[in-house]
Amino acid sequence: KEGFRFGKLALALLTEFKSDAWLPRVHSMVYGSIHIWQEPLRTSIEPLMQGYRVGLSTGDHEFAMLNAIMACAICAFAEMPLPKVVRTLRSHLWEMNTRGMRSTISFWKVFLQTLLNVMGESKDPLILTGEVMDQDSFLKQAGTNALMSHYYFHSQRLWIAFLLGEYELAEEMAKICLPLQDEPEFQGFLITFQSGMVALSLLISGKRGSRRKRMAFARIQYKRVKKIASQSEVNCLPFLYLMKAEFAVLRKKQEVATRNYAVASSLCETQGLIATRAIVNERVGRYLMTVGDEKKGMDHIRCAYGLFTEWGGRAKVVQ
Repeated sequence: KEGFRFGKLALALLTEFKSDAWLPRVHSMVYGSIHIWQEPLRTSIEPLMQGYRVGLSTGDHEFAMLNAIMACAICAFAEMPLPKVVRTLRSHLWEMNTRGMRSTISFWKVFLQTLLNVMGESKDPLILTGEVMDQDSFLKQAGTNALMSHYYFHSQRLWIAFLLGEYELAEEMAKICLPLQDEPEFQGFLITFQSGMVALSLLISGKRGSRRKRMAFARIQYKRVKKIASQSEVNCLPFLYLMKAEFAVLRKKQEVATRNYAVASSLCETQGLIATRAIVNERVGRYLMTVGDEKKGMDHIRCAYGLFTEWGGRAKVVQ
């Protein structure tokens, strides 16, 4: 919250001094890394695009493109329809390439390929090989010293594996990319949430492995999510309530589980989080079917199917 106050001060100084030269740099920091913790994700998109436009007009192409790419990332985090996000991201990556900004393109190609995989536009959605990159080549070129590239790459595979219910693979990816959860970007929070959910999913399904270690890890991640959500309710509460529901499932408390699933779904609907709302419906649907309520369970599964379709996650839909 203190960072948010300083961010507002930076914006006020921009307005007072009418400094277009500094606007792209200030907007990239304030709306890309600070504003997202106190205001709805989608409210950062237009200011970042303003930073992009002003940067192009003043010749600050580096920060213009940073604003544009950050806007694409937040569109994805806000779970806007994937085809639109991919079209915009593809356009900006082409622009970066034509401007000779090749040093960071490989990083964002991982992001683009991840979205394409989720859209079903690759042979195997769990392997980041397709139209814009080759998984093996990327890891070879990144080298053993490029830790951030490796962490980011595996964080994207964590997301896909979690989304598709490949929890053992997701657990492997989480172990590698966990250092990224301490980064101030929203991606760090999502890694905390996803890795905790993976541990809970493996506990609920009874998969091989140490239940004691997984439970301890799930509790640690839950506490981290709860702490972040207490300071950033607007964007983080849906994820907290989904984890609460999963803990209730694990403890066989059906009423508590269904109540928390309902709260999570309602919060997702309010914030336009299509994919997370679909995940909530899928999980509550499968849970209700396991406890004998086939009709309500199938209603939730059909709802999840419709939401994943609306989002554009064809790789999930075909499951």
